Amino acid sequence: MRGDAQGVNRDLSELERVAEELRQPPERAFVRIIRATRLLIQGRVTESAEIGREALDLGALGGDLSYQLTRTLHRYGVFYEQLKLEKLEDEVRHLAETLRPGSLWFCALANLCSQIGKEDEARSLFDSLAAQDFSAVGPDFGWSASLHHLAETCARLRDSKSAAVLYSQFLSHAGRFVAFSWVVFHGPVSRYLALLAATAGHELEAMNHFESAIRSCQTMDARLWTARVQCDYARFLMERDRPQDREKARELRKRAAREAEKMDSPRLKFETDSLTPS
Repeated sequence: MRGDAQGVNRDLSELERVAEELRQPPERAFVRIIRATRLLIQGRVTESAEIGREALDLGALGGDLSYQLTRTLHRYGVFYEQLKLEKLEDEVRHLAETLRPGSLWFCALANLCSQIGKEDEARSLFDSLAAQDFSAVGPDFGWSASLHHLAETCARLRDSKSAAVLYSQFLSHAGRFVAFSWVVFHGPVSRYLALLAATAGHELEAMNHFESAIRSCQTMDARLWTARVQCDYARFLMERDRPQDREKARELRKRAAREAEKMDSPRLKFETDSLTPS
């Protein structure tokens, strides 16, 4: 997926108009879940949760498994921003055990565990995914979204070897966004390439990808993800701790913190507050 914010807004408005004219539950549910995802991209988390519930309450997004997948995908995005992923552990674990070992949900479970204090399990899951250069991962309907989970887990575990492998596998997707279906948007691929490059120790490549990710988010009017990448970039510069980096890190943190105050994302607020200026 490549960014076109004006085109997305224009098409979504037209879809909403047509859906209201048709008055059919499937069409109304479809456009509501897209609207919920768009609100989430803009950092309007509570609104996104409310509209997402409206869409799912229509009960017309497919069969039982399709409904469960859509419900969990949307709730993951909301709970990720609300720092409440522990509430989804049972759902994600069930899907990981139900579907094949290298599926999106197996990757999601590793990421979730790494964020809720279960690092040993996260490492075990991630190591099983990393076997034979991540050959078990994809292709499936959620292959692109697996990058979000794999890169975040890899960076959190500071696995430099796996970071280099994942970086080489996803480099050809630079310039795109991590998105699929109508319910998942995890920002630009360049963000994950930056995290992986930084973890692998490739500093220049990481900086270039951070800069590219910020531009991509701005093009898509993805304000939440713009601020998140600014946080990531500032953290990278602070950890590198070179004199020439300090002013840029402070400026990035300041911009992200300013946006965080306008948004309804506890995660983004936590991310900006956790960056201590030098």
